[in-house]
Amino acid sequence: MNWFEYSKLSLKKVSFDKSLLKKELNKSLTMLGQEERQKLLRWYREKFKNKQNKS
Repeated sequence: MNWFEYSKLSLKKVSFDKSLLKKELNKSLTMLGQEERQKLLRWYREKFKNKQNKS
């Protein structure tokens, strides 16, 4: 499993907690190259668009 796939899996597992989700996203972004970062951000925005708008 590569870092991109691992990051997606980790984000899914912590999606119940908005704070944890943000922390995990930031950690994942530091581990990926530029192209994979963009892919992960697109995936994240699509998958968790409801989480972004809630407080």
